[in-house]
Amino acid sequence: MGDRNILRLLNSAMKTGDNLVLPVKAITASVALEPKDYNKLLTNRGASGPVILTLPDPVSANSGMVVTFACIATQIIEIKSTTAGKCVAGGEAAADGGKLAASDEGEIIVAISDGTSWIISSTAAVAASA
Repeated sequence: MGDRNILRLLNSAMKTGDNLVLPVKAITASVALEPKDYNKLLTNRGASGPVILTLPDPVSANSGMVVTFACIATQIIEIKSTTAGKCVAGGEAAADGGKLAASDEGEIIVAISDGTSWIISSTAAVAASA
């Protein structure tokens, strides 16, 4: 699925009337994400260093969960699954995660669980992380 198609899917799945409504949360340090972080726009606004976000295992209970990250600060955003090889990112079917470069301000990276893997796509060229 292409980058623009994932964003269209996200937009159509989360519409309220004619508006896309997402709560926004700034994360400035590395953290393990919890279910309360799903279906929000997470940013690195205010971060003074790289932010590594750890996703839970993409088990069937997490199927369909969406996590969206926006690069605001000039810092790397990296997202990883707690289980190695459980992400599809950057052309790799068994990546550990994906990341945006510090120079990708204004870009968005989306992770969607299909119950087996986190599918990671971005408005920029997402790099698979090992």
